[in-house]
Amino acid sequence: MQENIFKGLPFYNYYNELNNVTIDTSKNRSYCKNIEDSDNQKAWIKNLCLKIEENLKKLSNKTDDNHDEHCLYFTYWFYQQIIENAKNYSQKNCLLNVILKLLNVVSTINRNLSKNHCYVHYYSDVSLDEWKEMKDLHDYFKGYEDFKSRIGPHYNKKKEYCKYFTYIMKLYKSNINKCCACICKPKFLCLEKCPEYFKCEKKYYPYELLSKLKCDTIEQHESVEKLFNAITIDYKFINRMSSGLLNFFISDPFYSTPHGSRLQKGDNKKKEIKQHINEGTNRKKIKYDENFKTPNDNSKRIHISYHRT
Repeated sequence: MQENIFKGLPFYNYYNELNNVTIDTSKNRSYCKNIEDSDNQKAWIKNLCLKIEENLKKLSNKTDDNHDEHCLYFTYWFYQQIIENAKNYSQKNCLLNVILKLLNVVSTINRNLSKNHCYVHYYSDVSLDEWKEMKDLHDYFKGYEDFKSRIGPHYNKKKEYCKYFTYIMKLYKSNINKCCACICKPKFLCLEKCPEYFKCEKKYYPYELLSKLKCDTIEQHESVEKLFNAITIDYKFINRMSSGLLNFFISDPFYSTPHGSRLQKGDNKKKEIKQHINEGTNRKKIKYDENFKTPNDNSKRIHISYHRT
């Protein structure tokens, strides 16, 4: 259903480009040769592997200044392909083995590219459900202005959009506390702790879109001012905060971004916050390489469960 309202949007077209990349079967595809015999009944794995190879090579040759954005799209696309096929695996470790094999391919290809590498990161404590939520939020913010210009109370896809924005509202409200930290004076300003997939500007709150469409669910949600009041503190309070409490305020120990840690270390953090809050998070990432341990290693907690709603 979401595909019907996404068609023509830039982020939708970008994913389509990644998914429909042309595979030249006449070329030697050595990177995926070990994937071919690993699971004869799962043709999607080999097909995805070939798409990964072709897309990474194309991304490496791009000459614009949007490399980080290209890689972020690639990461979300990668995990979306895994999610779409997760239903075929009842055993978590079986699916994890597939993920690790494909990540090994990504790592190997990147080592042989001369420029513009795009690594996909794996986190042992980030589930596929969470990857889906991050992607869905990322896409919502990317498409916000287009959504806003498309819709109205008599829009012929009102039902589909109301359902979508109601879903986004749920994700928005469940993520805003960990992704945004705001101060109210000398001027209102928010620290974005999840910059890859969450924007903290008030205008992105889905309430306005639900209201514009006159969706039935609009009465279930508070105003933007009430919501942001709950995550806003006075700058005078920041002046009195200890370093430990300040770190707690700007960092969520269970939060990470797809592209890694952004926590600034050192005693000058409090000073930076007073100057309008510095970006922050404190979670370590794992950039996959061939030495990453498999599920049999008890020292790693593997969490890749995915639950369809």
